[in-house]
Amino acid sequence: MLNIKTFLGLFLVIALLLAGCQQKEEPQPQPEQKPAAVNEAPPAATPAPVDTVKEEPKPEFPDMTGTWTGAMDGHATTLKITKQDGEKFSGTIFVNFREAVNQSVSGKINLEKRVVTMSDLIKARSMGTYYATLSEDGTKLSGSFTQTVDKIKVKFNLSKKK
Repeated sequence: MLNIKTFLGLFLVIALLLAGCQQKEEPQPQPEQKPAAVNEAPPAATPAPVDTVKEEPKPEFPDMTGTWTGAMDGHATTLKITKQDGEKFSGTIFVNFREAVNQSVSGKINLEKRVVTMSDLIKARSMGTYYATLSEDGTKLSGSFTQTVDKIKVKFNLSKKK
């Protein structure tokens, strides 16, 4: 019986050795396959990017340049606007008071409210600020002038010469 056990043990060892000596095949990588899509459209060309930033149109300010004439507190007044850049403008104002006033001014237009504000630039006792409404057609200014020192407030009306 020892012979049979020895024979079986020896047979088992040889079988294991032979099984371990076989060359193993390494698995070959499979190419990826996409699952077939149902009713898949061919890929569309990607459109070129479009610049979506739109420039807002610049507001059109009324032309303030030119000569405006009228009266301030009953006295002949002439406003000459010589320079305008968008909402800002500058020029001179002449008021024929007892003592004539000739003053440099700078101003600004609020387009939404159609309000014009101006300030005298030359330091003098009579200097002040102007606040007026511009007519829809841009040819009339109606408002008030307030002296800085004495706080005297007077009304004025000016029309633009064509």
